[in-house]
Amino acid sequence: MEILEDGELEEIEEATEPMEEKPHQPTPLEVLSKYIEADEAVNQQDLLRETQEEFINQILERFMPKFIKIPAGHYLVGSASPKGLEPPLRKVMLQEFYLGQAPVTNDLFDMFVRETGYATDAEEAGYGIVFEGRCTNKRDPETGREIFSLTRGTIARHVSGASWRHPAGPGSSLEGRHNHPVVQVSHHDAMAFAAWAGKRLPTEEEWEAAARGASGQLFPWGDTWLADLGNFEAACLGGTSPVEHFGRKAMSPYGIYDLLGNVAEWTSSVHAGQADSPEGRATEKIYILKGGSWITGSIVTAAWRQIERGNYWANTIGFRCAV
Repeated sequence: MEILEDGELEEIEEATEPMEEKPHQPTPLEVLSKYIEADEAVNQQDLLRETQEEFINQILERFMPKFIKIPAGHYLVGSASPKGLEPPLRKVMLQEFYLGQAPVTNDLFDMFVRETGYATDAEEAGYGIVFEGRCTNKRDPETGREIFSLTRGTIARHVSGASWRHPAGPGSSLEGRHNHPVVQVSHHDAMAFAAWAGKRLPTEEEWEAAARGASGQLFPWGDTWLADLGNFEAACLGGTSPVEHFGRKAMSPYGIYDLLGNVAEWTSSVHAGQADSPEGRATEKIYILKGGSWITGSIVTAAWRQIERGNYWANTIGFRCAV
């Protein structure tokens, strides 16, 4: 590397035209995002539904995501009795950050795609991974009637044409699902959205701290498992639900919604057990997901983990953003 003397550096600086910095143009989501204190989130009142004005307010709220302040401090993460991929219990120190009160919805992802023309990995590949749980709800294309069925177990298939717009394949759509979490998104897709929105993905420790609170409770709502406070297999919804469907009873001590069940959520944390590739070849990183999903059939605590490569996507996976 060539090192310039002070005089040479001055001459170069004098001869070089200063480059004009283009002012940052905030995206619509940066402008519409709200940053609020945890106390405000916990104590906020549910929206009324009786008047047209309140109905309009509810529509606007869907495009104004809230980000809740999580205070700096020491937090318990992991499990005292690890199962599966769960790490052992430990205490971590975290700096103050903000976490999305809810997962990114189809509404918000649609805004991103309209603004950027972005094509997801599933759309580029031409297929999505579609899970069918024990409980399924399907619409008869001829009669339009909902058909409920119960099967022996969960199955997964590669379905041509499945994407975030068509979560279960070409016959499915986002009709009535605008406030559901977006699915069929890879880690790449989640990172692209976060960068556009001026946000990032949370680390595993941040996600878990926001779910467990200062006391380190096992579940967002406390230390007792309550299957009816999340969209798990037992709910028999056969798919995703609105991000605030289970309401204030299911939120975390900081006022965060939908942390367990519905969709597993990408984090920015890379799984430490990832093996090196042979011959030094680069491999797709393996990331940690949190929260379980609508096909989860067992008890899932905030310490639960799923790991997937960044180029994986399915109708059980979504994400939320942090700042």
